[in-house]
Amino acid sequence: MATTYLLGFPFSIELPEIGRFRATGGIALTPEFAAVLIAISVNSSDRTRTELEPAYLAAISLANPPSDFIARPDDIAPAPTSGRFELGNFNLPAIQALGAALDLINELGVEKIQAHCFDLGDRLIAGLDELGVGLVGPRDRSNRAPHIYVAALPADDWIDYFASNDVRVSPERDGVRISLGMFNTEADIDCFLAVVKERGSSTGRSSKAT
Repeated sequence: MATTYLLGFPFSIELPEIGRFRATGGIALTPEFAAVLIAISVNSSDRTRTELEPAYLAAISLANPPSDFIARPDDIAPAPTSGRFELGNFNLPAIQALGAALDLINELGVEKIQAHCFDLGDRLIAGLDELGVGLVGPRDRSNRAPHIYVAALPADDWIDYFASNDVRVSPERDGVRISLGMFNTEADIDCFLAVVKERGSSTGRSSKAT
């Protein structure tokens, strides 16, 4: 049986060998041994063990999760698949938030959101040009993502300064990354550019200076 794990490197799993290994040591195969095996019958030598049972049950590990998420003693059969070993409950607040976010995106339209981010990106690039700050990456819309821009400002020298001015950016090898979303506005772009310009003005150096 071939499978992959973590970084995608392939390796081979020999079920009979695993069965013999656990039998000689008196070890019952557990879900932690290899998650990919849980949905497969691994009872190669111990005929008294017909299936693996979870240590405890959560709503997500039931065969028929109740719609109101209230457990009932007459319907707590574990899922027939490896889902029976799920250790957590449903993250209801996150599920509700995700649903609302998807509704908002669909209401606005992906194309409009993309165009909005491209417009903000054009404004950002033009402002960086005026300040003499380079852009790391493509400038043309046809070659760039609408929501990610890296300004050629050394992260080690600028991150703390941005944070002190309540500006959140991410460090990159060649500069700082400005990430845009549908909630960003032209005022956000102008604020970022003003913070960059202020540092250059207050030090008497160009905005490229560290």
